[in-house]
Amino acid sequence: MLPALAAAQAFTVNSTGDGAKTAAGATCEAGSPGVCTLRAAIEAVNADTEKDAINFDASVFNGEAGSAITPGSLLPEVSAGHPVAIDGGVCATSSGSEPCVTLNSFAGGAGISVRAEESVVEHLALNVGGSVGIRALGSTSAKPAVEILDNVISFPGTGAAIELLGAVGGTGNLVAGNQIQIAFGFGVGIAVRNGPNRIFGNAIEGHGCCGVGVKFEEVPPGSEAVSGNQVGGDTPASENVISGFQAGAIWLNLGTNTHNEVRRNRGSNGEQFIRFGSGTNGGIQPPAIATALQSSATGTAETGAVVRLFGKATESSGELHSFLGETVAVAGSWKVSFASVPAGTFVTATQTLNGGTSQLAEAATVAAEPSPGGGGSDGGGGTSGGSQSGGGQPSTPPPAPVPPPKAKITAGPPAKSAATTAKFRFTSTVAGSRFQCRLDGAKFAGCRSPKAYKHLKPGKHVFRVRAVDPAGVTGAAAKRSFTVS
Repeated sequence: MLPALAAAQAFTVNSTGDGAKTAAGATCEAGSPGVCTLRAAIEAVNADTEKDAINFDASVFNGEAGSAITPGSLLPEVSAGHPVAIDGGVCATSSGSEPCVTLNSFAGGAGISVRAEESVVEHLALNVGGSVGIRALGSTSAKPAVEILDNVISFPGTGAAIELLGAVGGTGNLVAGNQIQIAFGFGVGIAVRNGPNRIFGNAIEGHGCCGVGVKFEEVPPGSEAVSGNQVGGDTPASENVISGFQAGAIWLNLGTNTHNEVRRNRGSNGEQFIRFGSGTNGGIQPPAIATALQSSATGTAETGAVVRLFGKATESSGELHSFLGETVAVAGSWKVSFASVPAGTFVTATQTLNGGTSQLAEAATVAAEPSPGGGGSDGGGGTSGGSQSGGGQPSTPPPAPVPPPKAKITAGPPAKSAATTAKFRFTSTVAGSRFQCRLDGAKFAGCRSPKAYKHLKPGKHVFRVRAVDPAGVTGAAAKRSFTVS
C-alpha cells in the first residue's frame, strides 16, 4: 500500500454539478465563487505542481439519494505529474457503510481515468454508462502506479469495470477490495493489459467473459508481453471471489513467454476457473494428484514449483470452494496436509513456477482415511465378501449433505417511511455465494449487497433475496416488507 498522501492542497467538491473550472491556476471554482465540481477539481489538480487530494463535502454527499454526479461529457484525465488521491469517503447510511459519492459515468469512455503515478482512487460508487468504470493509464517512471480501492462498480456488460493499461513501474497498480457487478453481456470485471499489477480481495459477479481478463493482444506493438501480474494473495481476505462467468473466472489470453501468477481465489463459474487463451503462461502444465485422503493429498509437479490445493463443492472445472494448503514440490513430488474434510469431497490443484501458474488439475475425489491397524483378520487370510468380520475394510459412508445457503437481510428501510429510495444489505451462510434479488412482482435477477431501489411508488412493497452457493445450489428467499407513505 502507498503511504498516506500528505496533500499540499486539498480540493473539496461541494456540488453535484458538472461545470468546468473558470478560475485561473490551481483553483477549483466552477462559474461561481466557492462552487467546486468534480470536473473543476480534476482540472485544478492537473494545473498544480504538488501532491493533491480531491475530497467531497459531507453535507452534500452522504450516500443517499441526491449524492450523485452525472457528467454531461467525459471527465478529464487525471494527468498531473504528481500523486493525486480521490476519496469519495464512507458514509453510515440506513443500509450500513456505503460510498458517500455516486458517479454516473458518461457513455463512450471511462468514468475516471488516472495517469498520475502513486495516486489513489477509493470509495466511489460508479454506475458505468460507457466502456470502462475506472481506468489506470500507467506511468513511465519506476514508481508504483495507481491504487484502486474499495469502490462499488455496476455496469451493463460491455467493456470493463476496471482497466489497467500503459507502461507501469515498481509494483504496478493495486486493485483491491472492489465490488463489481456486471449486469449482462461479455464484459470483464478487471481487464489487465500490462504488468506488474496486484489484484486482491475483490468481489466480482457477472455473466459473460470473465472476472479477471489478462490479455496480450491490446499491448502496443513492440512492447513486452503482459507479465508479472498476481491475481489473489495468500490470506482469506486477499482471495478474489469471482462468480457467474460462463467463460471462466480468470482468463489468461497470453503468449508462451509470459508469466502471471494466480494464487488464492474462489467462486463458481462456467468452463475453467483458470482459462488459457492463445498461450500457455510460460508453458506451465497442471500438477497431477496421485492420492487424496481426508487430511492429505499427494502428487507430482515440477521440482521447485509451489503447489496450491483447493477444495471443491462440485467436479466442475469452473468452481473453487476453499483453499486447503500449499507446499513446494521436491524432486518432482509433493504432499499437502490440511484440516480434515468429508470423504467424497473434490479437490484440485495448481502449480506455479517462475511466476507462471497452471490451470487446475483434474479434480480428485477424497477417500476415507485408512482404519487404524489395517483391519481385522480371521486367521486364514481370507475375506468374507460383503461381511465386515473378515479382512475387508468397512464401507465408506456417503458424504453428509450440504445444506443450501440461507440469505439473511441485515439492513433495510423502516417498515413505513416517506422515502422513495430503499436500500438493503444482506449476507449468506455459505462463503462465496452470489445473490438474486426481486422486488414485488419482478423476476429474480443477479444482485449484490447493498441493493438499492429508487423512485418507488407509494404503497406496500416486498423485497426478496436468495443466495446461490458456489456449487450452484439456490436457497430459500428471505423477504422484507415495507411501505412508502
